[in-house]
Amino acid sequence: MKIDTSKLHDHVRDELGHAELVFCGRATTGLYLWLRGHGIRDRTIALPVNVCYSIVHAITLSENRPLFLDVDPRDGNLRLAHVEAREATDLAALMVPHMFGNPCAEIDAIGAWCRERGVQLMEDCALALGCRVGERPAGSFGDAAIFSFGPGKTLDAGGGGLLACREAGTGLRRLADELPSGSANLERKTKLYATLYRELYHSDFYDELAPAFGRLHSAFADIYLFRSTATVESRIVERFERFDAIRRAHLAATAYYDARLPFGDRLMRYEFAAGAVPWRYNLRIADVATRDRVVAALLDAGLPVSRWYPPVHGLFGVDGDFPGATAFASEIVNVPVAGGDEVARRVVTAVEGALRG
Repeated sequence: MKIDTSKLHDHVRDELGHAELVFCGRATTGLYLWLRGHGIRDRTIALPVNVCYSIVHAITLSENRPLFLDVDPRDGNLRLAHVEAREATDLAALMVPHMFGNPCAEIDAIGAWCRERGVQLMEDCALALGCRVGERPAGSFGDAAIFSFGPGKTLDAGGGGLLACREAGTGLRRLADELPSGSANLERKTKLYATLYRELYHSDFYDELAPAFGRLHSAFADIYLFRSTATVESRIVERFERFDAIRRAHLAATAYYDARLPFGDRLMRYEFAAGAVPWRYNLRIADVATRDRVVAALLDAGLPVSRWYPPVHGLFGVDGDFPGATAFASEIVNVPVAGGDEVARRVVTAVEGALRG
């Protein structure tokens, strides 16, 4: 199947400044390939503690060690101070997400810090396609960037990832082609792991059972290491052609929530920076009982709601105190920005009802 990737290549080359584009099974696969392709092994890779757990598997499966960093409790993003607070002597790379499609405000300063120390910078743009920091797009500040197109992502192609690299000719496509192909069985296994994790996270036993659950990682390694297919790549390209409309819809829903939600002491505003393209709209609710009522009301209304991303260090047998990430996770509730005006109105109605209750 011949796929016209010219528009996507133009974006990666001209907007992001990267020379090479590699389709992969998922964004996690992209980070794994990049670490393997650069011969990074038995080194420390730093990243925020409130990332999606899957991305940490790219580090462990490539035989490296994660170093978890705290984040700002207001927006869940890294600051340079968090990076400086836990510097490691064998640090090979730093992973910086743009959380929820809200660009990391200090990415330029963090990039300069990395260059001074010879540390590679990877931008996690899994939820940040189309975001900008000043005049530059997210994904253009580092040595490489990864993007995700799985279910629920800003650009949802049903699966697949993309690795964009500053350097060309690194042999990453060959490494990607050597991985096994995805399959329906692998999809079922991926959904099983995600379901088990969600059930654990939303239970009363997360802190107690997270280390034991983490020991299941080796049994699920194959859900991270597989190559892309022409069908998935074609869907990604087709969706990318319509991304401007998707971006406008997300921004319109964000503006609607900004104007209509009853913000105050109990419902606090999550501040999206200029240049954000929100993956979902975020509510900050400090009171546990109020937060639980809001979540229940949204679920009762049949609306998708989540509470990402929690600290994941316990899953990987790492101890530590991460007050910023813990505070952030205790407050955050994510509501949809896709689905049009009707969905946004239902969200506002459900939240208002829960707060009255």
